[in-house]
Amino acid sequence: MRQTRRCTNCGGDYLLEFFRHGASANGTHNLKPGTQRYRDRCIGCEAIKKRGEPLDQRLRRKAVATRRRHGIKLKELGAIKDENDLEEVYGWSLDRMVDDIQRVREKGCPYCLQPIEQGLGIITLDILNADQAPHYSTNVLWCCARCNSEKQRTSPDVWGARQSMWNLWRRNQIRLGADPEAFGFLPFSDNKADPPPTLW
Repeated sequence: MRQTRRCTNCGGDYLLEFFRHGASANGTHNLKPGTQRYRDRCIGCEAIKKRGEPLDQRLRRKAVATRRRHGIKLKELGAIKDENDLEEVYGWSLDRMVDDIQRVREKGCPYCLQPIEQGLGIITLDILNADQAPHYSTNVLWCCARCNSEKQRTSPDVWGARQSMWNLWRRNQIRLGADPEAFGFLPFSDNKADPPPTLW
């Protein structure tokens, strides 16, 4: 028989799979399956709580989680000695990260130039060159999850060629009488005197 747990928020009895794993006393999530801890609130109640949070708190929580996740990964890869190096040595300031997440949320993905309409979960952090030090100002970029995933699976030459074609494609669509904005793309000027759109 599968185990259930009662949510302390809504009082519902649900399968354990409907609860996220909680951290152990030392902060790790990697416990043996039989000794796994679970959070007190079910996934549904957690989602409602997150949606009710003010935007600035959600942005900050995303920045904290992203920095922690990348810190652990980069330490395991030997790219940094300590997780705190990300802020102290490489400039991963939470305030700066929050500002950059907000900018992508408002202005769209800098790669595909499409607006972010699906919430903060779609915004991810791309380390531009994994072989270089993770300096925040020169080697990371917030973008949509789809572009981040595609970039990881694509050679740098192919990715660069694709990126260079976006503006050409948009001009061609305008020449053909199509409206790229109708397909969800960010506003783009047909005036050749105007500089190409820049998000940063």
